[in-house]
Amino acid sequence: MDYSKEIAKAALKIHAIKLRPDNPFTWASGYRMPIYNDNRMFLASPKYRELILNAFENLLKTEGISFDIIAGTSTSGIPPATTLADSLQKPLIYVRDKPKGHGLRNQIEGIDAESDLEGKEVILIEDLISTGGSSARAVQAIRDANGVCKYCISIFSYGLGKANNAFEKLDEPCEVISLLDYDTLLKTAKQEEYINQNQTEMLAEWRRDPFNWGEKHGFPKIIKIELTEKEKAAREMVCLPLDGLETIEEVKARVAELSQVVGLFKIGKETFTRFGPEVVKLVQNNGANVFLDLKYHDIPNTVKGAADAASKLGIYMFNIHASGGLEMMQAAVDGAKAGALKYGTKVPKITAVTVLTSIDREILNHQLNVPGPLPDQVLKLAQLTQKAGLDGVVCSAADLHEIKSKLPEGFMYVTPGIKGPNTPAGSDQKRVFTPGNAVQDGSDILVIGRAITGQKTSEERVMAAHEILQDMAKHL
Repeated sequence: MDYSKEIAKAALKIHAIKLRPDNPFTWASGYRMPIYNDNRMFLASPKYRELILNAFENLLKTEGISFDIIAGTSTSGIPPATTLADSLQKPLIYVRDKPKGHGLRNQIEGIDAESDLEGKEVILIEDLISTGGSSARAVQAIRDANGVCKYCISIFSYGLGKANNAFEKLDEPCEVISLLDYDTLLKTAKQEEYINQNQTEMLAEWRRDPFNWGEKHGFPKIIKIELTEKEKAAREMVCLPLDGLETIEEVKARVAELSQVVGLFKIGKETFTRFGPEVVKLVQNNGANVFLDLKYHDIPNTVKGAADAASKLGIYMFNIHASGGLEMMQAAVDGAKAGALKYGTKVPKITAVTVLTSIDREILNHQLNVPGPLPDQVLKLAQLTQKAGLDGVVCSAADLHEIKSKLPEGFMYVTPGIKGPNTPAGSDQKRVFTPGNAVQDGSDILVIGRAITGQKTSEERVMAAHEILQDMAKHL
């Protein structure tokens, strides 16, 4: 039997190995990788547990490996090591990545704390060898306990150069053998039509340069940020526009990259037209909420139907134009409530655009022929919005000082045109504020785009967003 191929087929069938070069996984390190392995999936099937056992026994016999003790790595290496030890009637121990922090502080369990392995030959059983660091440390722990460990045998290995380097740093050589290697996996996956030729090439490329692969293919490393409680509160107030992204893969990467520092993503006309409702679910599946920024502005009945449809999507908020008038805004409220009741979703917040932040007094007075100061028009439309029963308005943070005292407490203010503490807003924004200023003046949701997305690298974008949260947190 070709055990390597059979294990590959089984792993793919039960999803112990998943290959997804078009939508990579995020490893604990933050790197975006096209493969995910969880050999614990074999535990649920007696048939596949036996397959793994037979493969280990065949390898030991074929390679002529002699040993006294079987060691499993904690925790995933313990089940296959236990099955093998039972079958061969051999002693079993297991090895932690590091000593316990309490009790006898053992790193190796199965031997007395006051004794050692007495020069016995030990084979180390792993489930997966990734970068090799924990496996090499387990080998060293066995040797430090006066054991002889010449072999580390795993179910699967990615075959990364970093793993080879980890084992080469050991004082004495340790041969690494895997029941299933990466080349056999790719060959089998292609034969089984699990992946196509292009995906096979992408996966082969990943092994050659795994830690730069994601960035090269538009999936940058996700920088992990630990937020304070106030920064977590600020995150819920930050809304990032998903504009200027031409593929759904770019959207996925942007949401995955920034969802830890952004609580609300704005899906506007460009993005919704390009990708449709699928993009809403994508954001929601990443643990963030959606502001559907389609600015409905039509006859009342049409807007009512659109509000009903928006409610079906389970979004947090959508908006309309206040200049559509009282009846149109009331129709939006009616449609949203009816839709939420019909589809079993939460009634979305509805906000109305007063005056676009790209409009200044010159445009208002001379192009649109609306007389008077700009704040007067903002207030007039905001009061009409409140009368219609909407939740709030979209307005410049510069207008908050003028209008907030004239509107009821609890009315919501969504403010675009926010620049970063150290980064600019978009060039088309005529009236801008810093995040801290906006929070201080009473903004509830801050729409912040190019101050974050204008940065060149993933790390710079995450750090720019974090600086914004820090600036906001000072005023919360």
